[in-house]
Amino acid sequence: MRNALFAAALTISSLCVSPARSAELVVVEAHGVALRQGQTIDDADTLALREGERVTLLAASGKVLKLRGPYEQAPRTAIGAADAGLSQGLAALLVQKEARTGQVGVVRTGTDPVALPEPWLIAVDRPGTFCVREESPVVFWRAATNKEEKVSVTPLDRSWKVTVTWPAGADRLTMLDMLVPQRKLTYFVDVDGNRSAITINNIPAVVGTDAMRVGWMIEKGCRAQAEALVRAPR
Repeated sequence: MRNALFAAALTISSLCVSPARSAELVVVEAHGVALRQGQTIDDADTLALREGERVTLLAASGKVLKLRGPYEQAPRTAIGAADAGLSQGLAALLVQKEARTGQVGVVRTGTDPVALPEPWLIAVDRPGTFCVREESPVVFWRAATNKEEKVSVTPLDRSWKVTVTWPAGADRLTMLDMLVPQRKLTYFVDVDGNRSAITINNIPAVVGTDAMRVGWMIEKGCRAQAEALVRAPR
């Protein structure tokens, strides 16, 4: 386990330092302020937040910066204070997962841990939160079975329903583009009578590096995918 954590620390370090420096910050979340998710701002421009206003920003390195009003200065001045955030956050996440499951890059089904083979899969055999890259398809995943299974998807308001067949022997199912949300949506996914609530977060195209994607995933709660992305070969 110690060797695994040491290797993970090296991977985290490479994720955090490899991207080129950039003056742009991506808005991850904004509350009470005229900024929108996915918008970019210059880290040298003064950002003014009044009492109660909050914004979460993502740097090119994957570092996450949380600002709360009253605040009036350039975000660049606060980046240094956030330097260790991503590295420490990932390290804590990995240690927690190692202790709980004995594996990294996993989600749970019942009592048995099931490894995500790739970062961009959505495990549908349990409730969870997942991230999808903008303009990329939604790909469901679960252990392959030897029979065809009916899959139905409907949003929380039940305004529509899609039913398709999951082929026998396949562990993945690419869904229609209509499932890719602009921001964040929750769906009920029923696979052969087993229903789970799956929340899907969109990752804007401006989040263009793996380091940034990991930072975004952690903020949005897509933790199994973040771990799988850290572990993915490069």
